[in-house]
Order: sequence, then C-alpha cells, then structure tokens
Amino acid sequence: MSSNNPWLTSTDAGHIIQKAREALGLTQDQVAEELGVDKSYISKLEGGKHHAGRSKYFPQLVRVLKLSAEQVAQLNPGAVVSDQLPSRSGPPVPPRLPPVETPLEIPPGLQEAIQRYSSVHPEFTVEKNLRAITSIHRYGGGADFTPEEWLDILMANRRWLVKP
Repeated sequence: MSSNNPWLTSTDAGHIIQKAREALGLTQDQVAEELGVDKSYISKLEGGKHHAGRSKYFPQLVRVLKLSAEQVAQLNPGAVVSDQLPSRSGPPVPPRLPPVETPLEIPPGLQEAIQRYSSVHPEFTVEKNLRAITSIHRYGGGADFTPEEWLDILMANRRWLVKP
C-alpha cells in the first residue's frame, strides 16, 4: 500500500477475506450462498482477481464474515461502519399481539331473529357470522335491534359472511 493510495492490493484484500472466512469456519460455498453468488467469485476475491473492498457485495461480506471496523477500513478506506441497523422509512409497524378471544354476547333481539329465521337463513347459525354482525351492536352504541332489523343487517352483509 503506497502513501498516496490508501487501498490494499487485491491480493492483500483477498488474504483478509480468506482469514476472516476461515476464522469463522466457513467454506467458500457457504459464503457464496449467503451472498447469492457463485463459489468461483469468492475464490477470485480471495485469490486477488477481484478486490474485495470494491466489490458490490462488500456490505454483505462485512456482515457474513463479521469483519471488524479495522478490517473494513483496510479493505475499503471510505466505508462507514455502523453497529446500528439502517433506519426504516414508512409508517411504524405495529407489534404482533396474540389474538384475544372475546366471549360472544348475543343480544335478545338477535336471539329471537336466530329462532325465527335460521331455518331460511342458516348464516345465522355460524359463530363467525354472529361475531361479525354483533360487532355492529357492540360498537354502534349498544342499543338492541328488533329481529327484523337483525335480519336486515344479515342480508346487507350476506356476501361477506361465511356460508354454513
């Protein structure tokens, strides 16, 4: 490495890559698979045919081979090393919570509608459908509907309900 050129030679860069790979107990095949390249590419990097620090796969090499900040600086003097994950753009992702099963509460008007109309409209017998249409009751102010109004709600939403 000359004083005017901070870059290692391709051969010296290849030795760093090879030593890092061997220190982790990885084969060239394993590194190639992680990078999504042919094994011959890793062989060429280690053999000095391609410069590892100038490779388009350099960021992946750093990650896969767990290169230190010093090794990164040797291989690519202009590279920036950060222990932090890159920031993500877009809306925040809500945490995934386990589903909570709420008890099914059937208001009196719906119970009567089930008794009257379930023989003609068997959708009234499917619990998933009852949960869907009672959500209107829970979130719509809590006032009960007449059996006829429950039938209207069922009919208005029929195409989205589960067939028995």
